[in-house]
Amino acid sequence: MILFKIAYLGWKFHGSQIQPDCRTVEGHLNDTLRDLGVFSERKGMASRTDAGVSALSNVFGYLGRLPSITALNYALDGVTVSAVAEVPDDFYMRGANSRKYRYFLMGDYPDEKVDALKQFEGTHDFREYTKDKTNTVGTIDHIAVEKIPGGWQLDFEANKFFWNQIRRLVGTITGKKAPPEPLILLDVSYLDEPEWKVHEGALKTLVKEWGTITSKFQILTELKKRM
Repeated sequence: MILFKIAYLGWKFHGSQIQPDCRTVEGHLNDTLRDLGVFSERKGMASRTDAGVSALSNVFGYLGRLPSITALNYALDGVTVSAVAEVPDDFYMRGANSRKYRYFLMGDYPDEKVDALKQFEGTHDFREYTKDKTNTVGTIDHIAVEKIPGGWQLDFEANKFFWNQIRRLVGTITGKKAPPEPLILLDVSYLDEPEWKVHEGALKTLVKEWGTITSKFQILTELKKRM
């Protein structure tokens, strides 16, 4: 099986997982690989992200041949492949031991209200903070809050997260479920980490593009506040 580390702009897709009649990250990758003549069977993605949620380092897998990564990135729209690995066909992508997310909360909120997020570290029943109402006991290993210009940077790390969980936890600060666009999947890692071959050119392009995007997002947020 071939694995890609991928970054994508969430607002260009109706979520990460393939869906009928919707443009998704997985669907776009599958279609592009078919067009390049290297795709034989879908294997899915390590972490599912909702419509609007972006990623800097999700993991996508498929059966087939390895294309030119330069040609693949040229053909993709809103997705960048930054690293490649080959693993056994039975590699369990969903079995990551750590997932890291970051939420950019723009606005002026009291320190104590933001710091209260730390109460959700550890093992809890998150029934009130997810759409999923079965098996809602989970563990968040770490939550970090940091002031940034114009707002807050909120980091979450856990083995797994429930559907809408982070956006609902952020909603304890804002008073309603937080929007998806400021949420980014930073990394997915495994105890037995694949041997990734990093594509430096793709990383350089990614740094430039995401720097521009982040600036535009912060400007847009400020403009909306002033309207």
